[in-house]
Amino acid sequence: MAWVQLGTSAQGPLPPKDLSRPLTHYFISSSHNSYLVGDQLNTKANAEAYRDILLQGCRYVEIDVWGGDPVKPDARDSSQTHRPNTLMSKVSKSPKPGSQVELGEPIVTHGWTLIPPCGFREVCAIIGTSAFVNNDLPIIVSLEVHADTEQQEAMVRIMKEEWGELLLDEPLGGYDPRFRLPKLGDLRRRILVKVKKSPARAIKTATSSDSESSIQDLKPMSDSNPKAKSSRIAICQALSDLAIYTQSEAFRGFDTPAARKPSHIFSLSETKLLELDEADGTGLLFHNKNYFMGCFPSGRRIDSSNPDPSLFWHMGVQMVALNWHSLDEGMMLHHGMFADEDGWVLKHARYRNTDGIVEFQHDAIPRGARDISITIFSGFDIPDDADDEQYHIRRDKSVLRPQVKVEFHCDQDEGDKVEHRFKTETGKTKDPRFGATGSTTSFDIGWSPPDATQIVYQELTCFIRFKVVDVQKSLAAPPLLGWACIRLDRLREGYRLIELSDARGRVTSGVLLVKISIDVDPRSIPRARLYQK
Repeated sequence: MAWVQLGTSAQGPLPPKDLSRPLTHYFISSSHNSYLVGDQLNTKANAEAYRDILLQGCRYVEIDVWGGDPVKPDARDSSQTHRPNTLMSKVSKSPKPGSQVELGEPIVTHGWTLIPPCGFREVCAIIGTSAFVNNDLPIIVSLEVHADTEQQEAMVRIMKEEWGELLLDEPLGGYDPRFRLPKLGDLRRRILVKVKKSPARAIKTATSSDSESSIQDLKPMSDSNPKAKSSRIAICQALSDLAIYTQSEAFRGFDTPAARKPSHIFSLSETKLLELDEADGTGLLFHNKNYFMGCFPSGRRIDSSNPDPSLFWHMGVQMVALNWHSLDEGMMLHHGMFADEDGWVLKHARYRNTDGIVEFQHDAIPRGARDISITIFSGFDIPDDADDEQYHIRRDKSVLRPQVKVEFHCDQDEGDKVEHRFKTETGKTKDPRFGATGSTTSFDIGWSPPDATQIVYQELTCFIRFKVVDVQKSLAAPPLLGWACIRLDRLREGYRLIELSDARGRVTSGVLLVKISIDVDPRSIPRARLYQK
């Protein structure tokens, strides 16, 4: 941040944020399984994880809620049928020492695993005290409900007690959810609840969670969430009433009544969204210009790895939920997208419903042609605490062999995903030099001779990623020392400094000295030559 204030940062400042648009006109910084701090099977549910991601700007969090143990269990009822949706009656587990799980209140955990839970009240308390510390833009709390009616009513009571006036519990004046959504600026310091909107008369409803969404007329996917197959929970009226502008709906097509309600949200797995894009990319894009869409990682990602989020931003998906505790390519791109944005990024005008008709995603994307040249001269105070327990044992601490890798990342249509890669020579020490003239790489973007690589880009979903690795012991998988990711529309020309974060995502004092040249090429490739649907 200091380099930005001095005007030397390679990442340019943002213009004032336009808060006058409906909520669906923004990409939202989103978290998946927000309570986890490791993989999907061998970690724990930790309420403090919510504080960490909210302070980093996340504005969409998920809570998996299950019934906790009753205060006075009926000793005569050995089958525990008095609370059929009590997770403790299904999976033997105990809260982690130090966690605050109140008897008789709901718990938060990863269902059907042995992951120790934390308390729902504890999570809500942390959300209430952390949500608006660093910015006042709204957050959406997505509830995946596996608790019975009694516990759902307890959830409502707890949210009202812990969030008070922050909780949006009735429509804003002039914004009837049947007809329109409020503007982003109208919801400062408000917490919106996303949950299934159930009719009061419902006895047995469709599934209540995001992961239970399905795609009509598409083949079943092998990565279906196992929780989805067993959860058929009726949402009580008091909880349903909190789903005002963010109502979870099962996806059954774009021509259904649910798909035309302003407040609905469809949430699909990455695999199902890719399949839907293949089957009806036009319908998907049109829907996302006007309405909410969410995406979550495939159920096969038990290691908590992340998909490439730019694939789904390219489809107009507002909430691409990622595992924040996994610092992989997906999370680095996420940080590049939302840096300094307070968790809400305004979509390009042609991705919104204010502009003319578009037929395909390609037509929604502004095209450009640029040649980008990056010269890396040196590094200063490179982080050396790689996130690898064995790293410090293997490495001779007297020697550091940093190498800088540069990647241009731009996802367009299938077959047009291009990542230009470049790496410098190996440097020495925490302050490496890469020669008097530096190490230079050039990306030919948009227009290029027939024998060269051709890339067409949308600046908002294209990124330059820098990684500093230590090649002293391993060339095949060198440990990460530092990294940075810059959105293409924020890349600045001239002699610049690139701030580095460490392998845990913390901003450090380490920087790279670079020179960046950006030339706009007046020539361009006709769109029809590049894309054919």
